[in-house]
Amino acid sequence: MWVTGIGALISASYSLSAQNPCDPASTFGVCVASYQTRPPAPNQARDAEKAKAKATVEKRSTGGDGPGVGAGTTIANYLPRLAAAVAAPGLSGDTAALGLSLNVPLNDGVLFNTGVRLQIGMVAHKPEIFSQLADSIPEAKREAIVKKFRGGLNDLDDAELTGTLSLDNGYFGRSFDGYDAMLNAFASDITGTLDAAVAAAVNAETNALNNLARDPAQAANAACRVPSLDDRPLSCYTEATRTPYLQAVKAASSARQALTDQSKVAFHATGFDRIADLVDNQPQLSIAVFTRNRRDLVGPSQFGGQLKLEWGFANLNRLTSYCGGVASAGCLSTFMNNSAVAGSLERGDRVSLSVDFKSQPAFSVVKKDTVTVSLTPSWSLTPSLAYGFYVGKKADGADKGRFDLQVQHVWQLKESQRADQTTAKLTLTQPVSDQSSLLFGLSWANKPEYLGAAEVKIRANVGLTYHLTTAAGK
Repeated sequence: MWVTGIGALISASYSLSAQNPCDPASTFGVCVASYQTRPPAPNQARDAEKAKAKATVEKRSTGGDGPGVGAGTTIANYLPRLAAAVAAPGLSGDTAALGLSLNVPLNDGVLFNTGVRLQIGMVAHKPEIFSQLADSIPEAKREAIVKKFRGGLNDLDDAELTGTLSLDNGYFGRSFDGYDAMLNAFASDITGTLDAAVAAAVNAETNALNNLARDPAQAANAACRVPSLDDRPLSCYTEATRTPYLQAVKAASSARQALTDQSKVAFHATGFDRIADLVDNQPQLSIAVFTRNRRDLVGPSQFGGQLKLEWGFANLNRLTSYCGGVASAGCLSTFMNNSAVAGSLERGDRVSLSVDFKSQPAFSVVKKDTVTVSLTPSWSLTPSLAYGFYVGKKADGADKGRFDLQVQHVWQLKESQRADQTTAKLTLTQPVSDQSSLLFGLSWANKPEYLGAAEVKIRANVGLTYHLTTAAGK
């Protein structure tokens, strides 16, 4: 009997599992659930593409991310919340400097809506005894006195503070938040045909349900009198009545699934899945002020500022101009699949123009029975031009590194004498993780003394940059 009972149980289980979920004895709820996929969230495919693109831009190599460090790069990075750079090319020739920067979005749309980002930074330069001060010490006493002075220096005896405002307003800036409306408009046009197919299928489903509701169920059967259609057996309605409704439900379910699958195909075909490259190439306009405070033994203090404009050749602004301000899927496809645009996006071509101004007030230091140094005020004006490009890109859109070349000419007045110079800097940024990069720099000057060396016209150095925290939200 025990064996017989087990056999009956197995037989019943098999019969239940093999039962057609749309058998007339099944309920509408069971039948519909057997082939109805879960409706995708609104704009699910679009939002997934945007999230992927945003993460890609935040991981792109941008050179040094500390204040003043990125002077030789064509992409100043205002995205990571907190970044650090150590001994990176661009820290005024200091091979032991540490830079920290904090980016503050002043356009979160809740507390602030200023259309700018604020970067606050500090560079701690390695304090060294001012060379002219050391040279003024009698040679017989120089080594001992310099050693004594050096022993009294502190880590912050040569510190630089900077404040930078960068526009972030839907025309300037590499943050995705300012371009939501534009990107959503292009995505909507891309999926418009698919959306229409889903809408038509859902409308047909609604009409079929209304037709079913007009056909009375078998009132004699108590199971057919339950309020919910999901709990009613299919047999409550004739096959001719229920079949159109079930077919409409199935068609709507298939249309919803197709919307998700085909949206990905459409985004790839039109180039929307490469939207990260356009955002990465957006222009940035920034103005910065700085002050470099030094202890008298280290040298004269300085203050100044910088005005900088940078942009990539193929960017969102160029796309909207090309399309005449109309978010058209066809126009996006034509633009993104143009060979010149595709090549520029692959390289990440970017240029920057900047003008730096520095002023050094009058300086004097007197150490009784030791040294006396006095300097008249001086200033410098430095226009520069830079060009950068990516070495290559990985399959996921991340870059393999980038080169930046900067050339600048310095007009300056020192000790009431003109002392102009020309310098060039080549920087390679090599990612080692999503948050950190190694920087290799070569600097050239037409006069060796401008590199801090007596006879060498080319100087090399290696640094590290690290995003302590990445951007979140805005």
